[in-house]
Amino acid sequence: MEPKKVLVETVDIKTFNGLYNVQLRKNMTTEKVNQLTNAIFSLEVIKVERNRNKAWNKVNVDNGEYIINIENTFYLCVKESQDKD
Repeated sequence: MEPKKVLVETVDIKTFNGLYNVQLRKNMTTEKVNQLTNAIFSLEVIKVERNRNKAWNKVNVDNGEYIINIENTFYLCVKESQDKD
């Protein structure tokens, strides 16, 4: 079986916070990151992981999902939001 070809966007925390108007910090729990990123209207955050391999296993590329790698600290499994305006 061929491995999934997952799109990964890599960004630093400062840039991510500025782009999405949130205040993530490296020492936050994944639950807190999930809570803060749920307020981002342009993204649907499916899962927040700290482990790269777990994130890769959560992404469904057939549904347009991809990963935002934030400084190898948080891996956000996301897709462009269709429901939020």
